[in-house]
Amino acid sequence: MGLADAGLGGKASGMLVLPLMTHSDSPNDSNFPGSNLPGSDPEGSDLEDGETAGEAIVPSGLMELDSATRLCSLWEVSGVSWPLLRGALVLAMLGLAVAPFDLAVAAWFRSSRLPGDLGKAVHLSEAFAHGAGAATILLAAWLLDERLQGPGGRRCLSWVVIGSYGGGLVTDLIKAMVDRVRPRALDFSAVQSTLGTFASPEGIGGSDLHSFPSGHSAVAAGLGCTLALLYPRGRWLFGVLAVLACCQRLVASAHYPSDAVFGATIGLVVATLAARRPSIPCPAGSCESRPSASLKDC
Repeated sequence: MGLADAGLGGKASGMLVLPLMTHSDSPNDSNFPGSNLPGSDPEGSDLEDGETAGEAIVPSGLMELDSATRLCSLWEVSGVSWPLLRGALVLAMLGLAVAPFDLAVAAWFRSSRLPGDLGKAVHLSEAFAHGAGAATILLAAWLLDERLQGPGGRRCLSWVVIGSYGGGLVTDLIKAMVDRVRPRALDFSAVQSTLGTFASPEGIGGSDLHSFPSGHSAVAAGLGCTLALLYPRGRWLFGVLAVLACCQRLVASAHYPSDAVFGATIGLVVATLAARRPSIPCPAGSCESRPSASLKDC
């Protein structure tokens, strides 16, 4: 096979096409093009131990999955999947525990404000839970993280988006079936218990009846969980931002404490399950033996 037929220097599907060397075309063969050029070493070889003729090193961005590469899930490379699900269970129990205090907490936030910079920080944290804010953060991750780019990265990116937004979509479905008056629209004097907020009073409709559960909290928890799995070193930062975003919903009198906790539970569960899908290109054998390996090692 000649060089022209092999397509040396040409591209196919975005990858460099290299000719394979056969036994008869080895560099030691006098008929091999370039074997007699000055500086060539017909007796030696530049191949390192373990390499065979026909193999070529290509940039990682051009690599495609082959028999030596498999797809790892974020569960495998993070090693924290089951702790996350146990955390979601704890959150669900916490939501039941704080429900009796919903009215008292909501009434306090409706008449009070957080002091100074703390209030500003909580207010600004809404960007971590808002759809547009989450999209901006994911866009930055896509631009900066090569694992989310190219044909192989689209699979990972899709599950990152699902993990971040999936919980919010689930809460929207629940809101369509369950009516609960938001604290900002509630007449506290007419309600005696937490169960009294699950109603449809006259004169109140639309978004003011969509208090349970909190969609913002679901997005914050889902985004925080997904980013923590992708970038383990920043897990504490993402966790703090998610908690602040959930607290912002209380400060804004948009939700009760149980709304925020149950919303965060849904977001955490959806993000953890989405991370179970194989999506990260990972060399075979590099993750199985190290369940706590971070994604940068893969």
